[in-house]
Amino acid sequence: FIPVLLKVVPISVHVMSESADYCIHSIVHYSRFPKILRKLCSTACNDKAPKVRSCCQEYIRRILVEWDARDCDRHVTHLSEAILAGINDADPSSRASARKSFKFLLHVWPDYGRTLLSKLDTSIQKHLETRFSNEDEE
Repeated sequence: FIPVLLKVVPISVHVMSESADYCIHSIVHYSRFPKILRKLCSTACNDKAPKVRSCCQEYIRRILVEWDARDCDRHVTHLSEAILAGINDADPSSRASARKSFKFLLHVWPDYGRTLLSKLDTSIQKHLETRFSNEDEE
Protein backbone atom coordinates (compact mmCIF):
# COMPACT_ATOMS: atom_id res chain seq x y z
CA PHE A 1 0.00 0.00 0.00
CA ILE A 2 2.84 2.40 0.70
CA PRO A 3 3.83 3.03 -2.96
CA VAL A 4 0.23 3.81 -3.90
CA LEU A 5 -0.25 6.10 -0.93
CA LEU A 6 3.01 7.91 -1.67
CA LYS A 7 1.69 8.70 -5.15
CA VAL A 8 -1.37 10.33 -3.59
CA VAL A 9 0.57 12.50 -1.10
CA PRO A 10 1.68 15.23 -3.58
CA ILE A 11 -1.62 15.71 -5.41
CA SER A 12 -3.42 19.03 -5.13
CA VAL A 13 -6.69 17.62 -3.76
CA HIS A 14 -5.95 18.44 -0.16
CA VAL A 15 -8.42 15.98 1.40
CA MET A 16 -6.93 13.02 -0.46
CA SER A 17 -3.37 14.14 0.16
CA GLU A 18 -3.91 14.52 3.91
CA SER A 19 -5.76 11.20 4.08
CA ALA A 20 -2.87 9.39 2.39
CA ASP A 21 -0.40 11.09 4.73
CA TYR A 22 -2.46 10.15 7.78
CA CYS A 23 -2.78 6.58 6.52
CA ILE A 24 1.00 6.22 6.13
CA HIS A 25 1.52 7.71 9.60
CA SER A 26 -0.91 5.11 10.96
CA ILE A 27 0.84 2.27 9.15
CA VAL A 28 4.20 3.41 10.49
CA HIS A 29 2.81 3.77 14.00
CA TYR A 30 0.90 0.50 14.24
CA SER A 31 3.03 -1.88 12.18
CA ARG A 32 6.64 -2.85 12.64
CA PHE A 33 7.25 -4.18 9.15
CA PRO A 34 10.88 -3.39 8.21
CA LYS A 35 10.29 -3.52 4.45
CA ILE A 36 8.35 -0.27 4.82
CA LEU A 37 11.58 1.35 5.88
CA ARG A 38 13.44 0.41 2.69
CA LYS A 39 10.67 1.83 0.50
CA LEU A 40 10.52 5.07 2.47
CA CYS A 41 14.30 5.45 2.36
CA SER A 42 14.50 4.93 -1.39
CA THR A 43 11.61 7.35 -1.97
CA ALA A 44 13.20 9.95 0.31
CA CYS A 45 16.37 9.75 -1.79
CA ASN A 46 14.94 9.48 -5.30
CA ASP A 47 11.49 11.05 -5.60
CA LYS A 48 11.10 14.18 -7.71
CA ALA A 49 8.35 15.79 -5.62
CA PRO A 50 9.63 17.85 -2.67
CA LYS A 51 6.47 17.16 -0.67
CA VAL A 52 6.94 13.39 -0.99
CA ARG A 53 10.60 13.62 0.04
CA SER A 54 9.66 15.77 3.00
CA CYS A 55 6.90 13.41 4.10
CA CYS A 56 9.22 10.41 3.76
CA GLN A 57 11.79 12.13 5.95
CA GLU A 58 9.08 12.69 8.55
CA TYR A 59 8.00 9.02 8.36
CA ILE A 60 11.63 7.95 8.79
CA ARG A 61 11.98 10.24 11.80
CA ARG A 62 8.83 8.78 13.29
CA ILE A 63 10.09 5.23 12.71
CA LEU A 64 13.37 6.02 14.44
CA VAL A 65 11.55 7.48 17.43
CA GLU A 66 8.74 4.94 17.78
CA TRP A 67 10.19 1.62 16.67
CA ASP A 68 12.59 -0.51 18.61
CA ALA A 69 16.15 -0.02 17.36
CA ARG A 70 16.47 -3.77 16.76
CA ASP A 71 13.73 -3.52 14.12
CA CYS A 72 15.87 -1.02 12.20
CA ASP A 73 19.32 -2.60 12.67
CA ARG A 74 19.37 -4.31 9.29
CA HIS A 75 18.47 -1.08 7.50
CA VAL A 76 20.84 1.40 9.13
CA THR A 77 22.78 1.92 5.89
CA HIS A 78 19.56 2.76 4.03
CA LEU A 79 18.55 5.06 6.87
CA SER A 80 21.86 6.90 6.80
CA GLU A 81 21.65 7.32 3.01
CA ALA A 82 18.13 8.73 3.30
CA ILE A 83 19.14 11.07 6.12
CA LEU A 84 22.15 12.25 4.12
CA ALA A 85 19.90 12.95 1.13
CA GLY A 86 17.45 14.79 3.41
CA ILE A 87 20.12 16.97 5.00
CA ASN A 88 21.32 17.97 1.53
CA ASP A 89 17.77 18.44 0.17
CA ALA A 90 16.62 21.80 -1.20
CA ASP A 91 13.34 21.61 0.73
CA PRO A 92 13.57 23.17 4.22
CA SER A 93 11.02 20.83 5.85
CA SER A 94 12.87 17.81 4.49
CA ARG A 95 16.14 19.15 5.91
CA ALA A 96 14.52 19.80 9.29
CA SER A 97 13.14 16.26 9.57
CA ALA A 98 16.45 14.79 8.40
CA ARG A 99 18.35 16.76 11.07
CA LYS A 100 16.04 15.36 13.75
CA SER A 101 16.54 11.86 12.35
CA PHE A 102 20.29 12.42 12.30
CA LYS A 103 20.29 13.32 15.99
CA PHE A 104 18.48 10.09 16.79
CA LEU A 105 20.79 8.06 14.49
CA LEU A 106 23.82 9.56 16.22
CA HIS A 107 22.37 8.63 19.61
CA VAL A 108 21.42 5.03 18.78
CA TRP A 109 24.13 4.11 16.25
CA PRO A 110 27.06 6.45 16.99
CA ASP A 111 29.41 4.85 14.43
CA TYR A 112 26.94 5.33 11.59
CA GLY A 113 26.21 8.85 12.81
CA ARG A 114 29.89 9.82 12.83
CA THR A 115 30.40 8.29 9.38
CA LEU A 116 27.42 10.22 8.07
CA LEU A 117 28.69 13.42 9.66
CA SER A 118 32.06 12.97 7.95
CA LYS A 119 30.31 12.73 4.56
CA LEU A 120 28.70 16.14 4.99
CA ASP A 121 30.09 19.48 3.91
CA THR A 122 32.11 21.20 6.65
CA SER A 123 29.66 24.08 6.94
CA ILE A 124 26.79 21.64 7.49
CA GLN A 125 28.89 19.72 10.02
CA LYS A 126 29.53 22.89 12.01
CA HIS A 127 25.85 23.86 11.79
CA LEU A 128 24.75 20.47 13.13
CA GLU A 129 27.34 20.44 15.89
CA THR A 130 26.41 23.93 17.12
CA ARG A 131 22.70 23.15 16.82
CA PHE A 132 23.03 19.98 18.91
CA SER A 133 25.31 21.60 21.47
CA ASN A 134 22.78 24.45 21.88
CA GLU A 135 19.94 21.93 22.33
CA ASP A 136 21.95 20.03 24.93
CA GLU A 137 22.49 23.22 26.94
CA GLU A 138 18.74 24.03 27.06
